[in-house]
Amino acid sequence: LALPLSGAGSSYSLLEMTRADALINASAFGLEGLHIGSGMAFQPTCINIDIDGITDSEGVATELGGGLYAMIPENESEMSPLLHFLQYDCTGRLPFADHSVKWIFTEHFIEHVPVEGAISFFKEAYRLLERGGTLRLS
Repeated sequence: LALPLSGAGSSYSLLEMTRADALINASAFGLEGLHIGSGMAFQPTCINIDIDGITDSEGVATELGGGLYAMIPENESEMSPLLHFLQYDCTGRLPFADHSVKWIFTEHFIEHVPVEGAISFFKEAYRLLERGGTLRLS
């Protein structure tokens, strides 16, 4: 499933920032956290991750397991923040180094995955969070 970006409130173009097989360094993009199961509720201070993809106005679409994309506002006069999106299955290993993020936020995600997937997610969150990091789950 690929959702059109116009539903995000503005028109965006997608720009691939990393290859599919590369480890992503969130801090290299000035980002400290992950928003797991973001859907269309994109946040500007993190990498938004969802199993469902997105498509921009020109038909460029993300791919499951693909690289990190920047969402560039098409209207240059907009003061919209740069957003980042990764289409990924968050019940498996994510493409980030150990202890590489300060926080992970998710809401209305964990209840939609099987128990084995939830256990895998919690193990992965532990692997990804830096010492003293925060997992916010609701």
